[in-house]
Amino acid sequence: MQNRFQGVQWFLFSATVTAMALAAAAYFVERQALITHQVNAETHVQERLSIVQARLEGLLNESIQLTYGLVSVISSNPDITQAEFERAAEPLFQGRSLVRNIGAAPDMVIRYVYPLEGNEKAIGLDYLNTPEQREAALRARDSGELVLAGPLDLVQGGRGLVARIPVFVGPKNQSRFWGLLSVVIDADRLFEGSGLVDKGLPVKVALRGRDGTGSHGEVFFGDPNLFKEKSVRLPVTLPHGDWQLAAQPIDGWDANHDTVAVIWIGFAVALLLCVGPMLLLAYYAAQRKKSELQLAAYYRELESQVQARTAELSSAKEEAEAANVAKSAFLGKMSHELRTPLQTILSVEQLLRSDPLTEDQLSLLNTQHIASEHLFSVIADLIDLSKIEADKLELDQQRVDVAELLSDVVRLVESQAEEKGLIVHVESDRLPDNLIGDPGRLRQILLNYAGNAVKFTDAGEIHIRTRVEWQDASNVMLRFDVTDTGVGIPADDLQRLFSPFEQATNLTGAARFGAGLGLAINKSLAQLMGGEAGAHSEPGKGSTFWFTARLQRSETSGNPAKSTNRQAALQQLRSTHEGKRVLIAEDTAEIQMILRKILGQAGLEVTVVNDGREAIEQFARTPFDLVLMDLQMPNVDGLTATREIRAMPSGAQVPILAITGNAFDGDRTRCISAGMSDVLVKPIRVERLCESVAFWLSEVAG
Repeated sequence: MQNRFQGVQWFLFSATVTAMALAAAAYFVERQALITHQVNAETHVQERLSIVQARLEGLLNESIQLTYGLVSVISSNPDITQAEFERAAEPLFQGRSLVRNIGAAPDMVIRYVYPLEGNEKAIGLDYLNTPEQREAALRARDSGELVLAGPLDLVQGGRGLVARIPVFVGPKNQSRFWGLLSVVIDADRLFEGSGLVDKGLPVKVALRGRDGTGSHGEVFFGDPNLFKEKSVRLPVTLPHGDWQLAAQPIDGWDANHDTVAVIWIGFAVALLLCVGPMLLLAYYAAQRKKSELQLAAYYRELESQVQARTAELSSAKEEAEAANVAKSAFLGKMSHELRTPLQTILSVEQLLRSDPLTEDQLSLLNTQHIASEHLFSVIADLIDLSKIEADKLELDQQRVDVAELLSDVVRLVESQAEEKGLIVHVESDRLPDNLIGDPGRLRQILLNYAGNAVKFTDAGEIHIRTRVEWQDASNVMLRFDVTDTGVGIPADDLQRLFSPFEQATNLTGAARFGAGLGLAINKSLAQLMGGEAGAHSEPGKGSTFWFTARLQRSETSGNPAKSTNRQAALQQLRSTHEGKRVLIAEDTAEIQMILRKILGQAGLEVTVVNDGREAIEQFARTPFDLVLMDLQMPNVDGLTATREIRAMPSGAQVPILAITGNAFDGDRTRCISAGMSDVLVKPIRVERLCESVAFWLSEVAG
C-alpha cells in the first residue's frame, strides 16, 4: 500500500512537474507570440511610415529646389521686370511642382508676383512693417538661409507652406542682399501626394513641428495623442529644420487574440498530460506545425518584398535605359536635321568661290563661312559632349605630323589675327617623326585655344609652343601652350571655365559669342589621350592655356600623307576616274544638286534618285562603279536599300558610301553592318568627298 501510495505520489509529482513544465512552455510561447506580433506590427508601421517620409521629403525638396533656378535668374538680373519674372517663374508650375504662387520682394517689399491674377493685393507688402511676417523675413536675411513657415491657413483657401529664400547679387566675396523670394507650397497637395490622406493607409499618422521646429513644435496634422502614446516616429528633413512623423496601427498595438487561446490550450494540455501522454505529443506536434507555418509565411512575405523591390529596381533601370535611348535618338535626329542644311550652305559657298567674285561678294561669303563654321563647331561640340558623357568617344589613332598640325592651326587663325594686327609666333622642340595619335583631336584642342586667344586679344601677340615633357621607348608626352596678351581671366572664373556651358564673367559683346563647351571638351579629350588640360592667367596681362597628350612611338618613321585642297582633290579625281558611273540616292533636292555639280566637275557620270526604292530599281537596270546612299529617305531607307543591292550579283563588290547627318559611333556601326563600305558625315567638305570617292574607286579597280 505504501509502495502504491508512493507510486501515486510519484505519479502526482510527475504529473505536477509535467503540468508545470507545460504551463511554463505555454507561457513562453505566449510571450514569444506577443513579441513577434509587436515586432511585425512595428516593422509594418515603420515600412509604411518610411514611404510617407520619403514622399514628403522628395515632393517638398523637389518643389523648393526648382525655385533656386529663379534665384539664379534674379541674382544675374537684379533689375528684373514683372514680365521677365513671370517668364522665369512659369516653368516652376509645371510637372509635379506643388508651388502655388511665388513673390519676389526686393528690399523686403513685394514687387513681383506670379501668378499675378488673384494675388494683386500682395504687391507692395512690406515685410519689415508687417509684424507677423517681420521675424521670419529678418531671420532669412540675417542667416542667408531658407526659412520655412507653416503649414498655415491661406487667405485664398486651403493650407500652405511659405518658404522665404534670401537672394544675394554680385560677386561671391562682395555679394549684397537683394531681397527675398517668397514661395507658397500647397500643403494639401503635399499631404495628398505623400499618401497622408490616403483612405487605404493601414496606419494612423500625425505630424508636428510647425515652422520646421521638429519634435518641439505644434501638431498640425492628425491626432496629437499619437505623440503621447506608443508610436513609431521618424523625422522629415526640411531644407531648414524638420518635422516629426508619428504612426501606429489603425487597430492599435493590442496583442493577437490568439494568445488568449494559447493560454487555455496550455492549461488543457497540462490536464491532458495527466491522462494521456499521446495527446500531449499530438499537441506538441500541432504547435510545432503551427510555428513552422508562421515561419514559412514570414519567409514568403520577406521573399515577396524582395521580389517587389527587385521589380522596382528593374523598372527604374529600364526607364533609365529608355531615357538614354531617347536621348541618343533625339541627338541623332537633331544632328541629321542640322547637318543636312549645313551641308548645303558650306557646299554652295565652296562652289561659289570657284567663280570670279567682287570684294563685296567675297566679304559676304567670308561672313557666311564664319557663321557656318561656328554653327558646325557648336553641333560638333554637342555631339562630342554627348559621347563623352556616355563614355563612347573613341580616338582615331594614326600618324601625327606635329609641324603640319601647327601649320594648319596658324593658317586657320592667321587671317583673323592679321585683321586685329596680332602677331602669331610658333615655337617647337625637335620632335620624333614616328608619333601615333589622333591628329584630328589634337588639332581640335589647339585650334580652340588659338581661336580663343585671337578672339579675346585686341593688341599684342599670340605664342603657340610645343615641347616634350617626358619620353621613353614607347611613349612621348607632348605639351602644347597657347599664350596671349589679351584681357586675362579672374582667378574665380578659371576654376569653372573647364565645365560645360561656362564662360568668363569679364567678357562682353562679341567675346561672349559661343556655347561655352570648347574648354570642357578640351579637358575631356586631353584626359582621353592620357594627358590633362588647364590654364593660368592674370587679368589685364593675358592668359596661357595648355594641354598634354601621350603619343605612342611607331616602329617606322616618316611623315604622314598630306591632305589636299579642293581644286587638287577635284583634279586628282578627274585624272584617275573620269567617266566612272556614280549613283546618288538622296531625297533632298539641294544636296542632289550640290553632289551632282561637284562630281560632275570631277568628270564623273552622275545619276540621281530620290529614295531607296528608286536606287534598288536603278541599280538593277544599270551597273554603277560607286553608290552614294543617304540613310534617312522615304519609302525605303538607305540601310534597307544597301542590303538589297548587296544581295544582287552585281552589287556584291561595288563601294556604297553612306551620307548621313548622324555623327554617333553607333550609326557608323549600323552602316557597316548593313554592308556599306564607308560613312561620310555631313557637312562633307569637297576635299573629303573627292578623296573618299577616289579611294574607293581605286580599291575596286585595284
